[in-house]
Amino acid sequence: MLTLCAGCGKEYDKKYTGWETDYVPNFCGQVCFIKYLKGGNILLRREQEFKRIKKVGFESYNGIRNRQLRSGYELRFNSLLLNNTITFKYEPYYFYINNKHYLPDFLVFTGSSVIFFEVKGIWEGGAKSKFKGFIKKYNFETYLINHWFLTLIGGYRLG
Repeated sequence: MLTLCAGCGKEYDKKYTGWETDYVPNFCGQVCFIKYLKGGNILLRREQEFKRIKKVGFESYNGIRNRQLRSGYELRFNSLLLNNTITFKYEPYYFYINNKHYLPDFLVFTGSSVIFFEVKGIWEGGAKSKFKGFIKKYNFETYLINHWFLTLIGGYRLG
């Protein structure tokens, strides 16, 4: 499926299809994705958005530095952010969705906004409904990072 890259505006073949397609970022590769994270989204002001997160989110009991990541995919995305000096926190806040808590994996601080990333290999239990419920209820800029996207941006290899 041909898609426009949100970074450079060029068409690229988004080979991945599935229900998650709407949630996976539209970037043709790592360069455009990293430029986007470093440049930010001019539509949102970072400070205002962070204050909004703190109003509706609760500090995570997992918000400890050097906490062990839960999957190889998270490790690879974490490495991609670190290698490109992107400021982020791992599982810093949890949110209530239908009387259950949801803990987004990464909160990334861009030049002018903040973005949540959920990194998934396999959807277990009610994870899919909590992810969709989070987007619908809180309306934060949120993306899904899956195997296909990690491979596309070159984040599938460590180092």
